[in-house]
Amino acid sequence: MSLEDLPNSRTPDLYLTAAQREAEYPRFERWWQDHGRYCRAGGGEYEKSFAWASWQYLRASLHQQPLTFDAREVH
Repeated sequence: MSLEDLPNSRTPDLYLTAAQREAEYPRFERWWQDHGRYCRAGGGEYEKSFAWASWQYLRASLHQQPLTFDAREVH
């Protein structure tokens, strides 16, 4: 299975760009082969598609979080 075969699941306001998906997919594939397929019942392509969608959502949320903040702006 290649990156093009997996669904591009995302919410409208939280998603990875195409370049970010390409950068993330090798990490996801490595995780899937080493650990992920054993965490999902069956560990097949169907389960992998859900894991990829979850991975994208998590990574997108991390990309959008500020790395620093101004404590004076916190109320």
